[in-house]
Amino acid sequence: MEAKQKGANETWIGVIIAEYQIAVFFGSAILGKFIPPLTLKFMIAIGLLMASISSAIFGALQWIPSGTPFIAIAMASRTIEGLGAAAFFVSSWTTICIKFPKHISKLFGTIEMCYGVGMIFGPVIGGLLNQLGANSGIAFCLPFFVMGLLLLIGGLLMIILYPNTNNNSSLERTSVFNVLSNFNITLNVLITVNCFILIGFNEATLKLHLETIQKLSAVTTGGIFVISGVLYALSNHFWAYFADKMPTNCHPLCLIGCTSSLIAYIIVGPMPFFPIESQLWLTILAQVFIGLGMGGQFVGSFIQGLRETIKSGFPDNVSTYSVVSGLFSSALAMGSAIGPGIGGYMLGKMGYRWATVPIVGLQFIVGQKLFPHVRVGHRHRRRPLLV
Repeated sequence: MEAKQKGANETWIGVIIAEYQIAVFFGSAILGKFIPPLTLKFMIAIGLLMASISSAIFGALQWIPSGTPFIAIAMASRTIEGLGAAAFFVSSWTTICIKFPKHISKLFGTIEMCYGVGMIFGPVIGGLLNQLGANSGIAFCLPFFVMGLLLLIGGLLMIILYPNTNNNSSLERTSVFNVLSNFNITLNVLITVNCFILIGFNEATLKLHLETIQKLSAVTTGGIFVISGVLYALSNHFWAYFADKMPTNCHPLCLIGCTSSLIAYIIVGPMPFFPIESQLWLTILAQVFIGLGMGGQFVGSFIQGLRETIKSGFPDNVSTYSVVSGLFSSALAMGSAIGPGIGGYMLGKMGYRWATVPIVGLQFIVGQKLFPHVRVGHRHRRRPLLV
């Protein structure tokens, strides 16, 4: 609404929204290389401080002149936010690998659970702050200013509380291209891309699909959107627990997650090959399967990607873990950008039920690529390298 009032059309609004994921994608791939010389503490703190600044700038957009100045500053703000998020994501995941090598699965599951909780309650809190500021004329800026303040406090706490670490510039470096040249590692990165394509597709198309089924209140629609996030947050500890129980191969978790997502997109429409109309209860049930499938694919692929990297002979140091974390953060951003794009395009061209067909086909392809790795991992058990 604010963007339209400032003269930004739908195309520019889409570009401004997508700029965050673009910045995360490139930032994650690049910033991971700078963690060894700059230290994890610096990267986490600077990431939070950059996100704080960008949030404050975005909140101030209501006072920026309409047209080109508004669009330029909005783009700059989203770029800074994406780079800050990239620095924070990559450094946080690398910290787990370096500081807690025996508890990677559990702590990664905990981080993703917190991420899911934030995605659930963030819009609710933002809406409440928006209403709170409406009477004072600061409805748009108040949520962003509050978030900026919280991020600033978080960055300062990291500077104070995060233990100092040595500069690691002399460590043996790991190359992004060398890591990606190993198919067993790249497969796990692609599973993460697939996972977030599904999430982005669902977020971009679900509301329009629900409107074709029956008229729902805003509260009910919001509640349906929350289901997948709740299941994702709640299930991550279970996926992490099973990852610990599979010390040589987490691909069964990825395959289960992929199968869950496959079922979700078969029934959410449902697919046009089924002679039944769209049903609200099927759409709700699909959100359950999507939430569960997200956790299995992301937790399983990240943990297995780390294990495959060390198995392949890359050095067990901060350089390797920062590169791998950067790749998975880039994969997350890539999937999050592709999903809404293809979802909106196919929805407009084919309608929702036909739009789910390519998504189901994608799950068949991923499952087919995963299945041989599940069987190989089961037959040839090796001594665990990462737990």
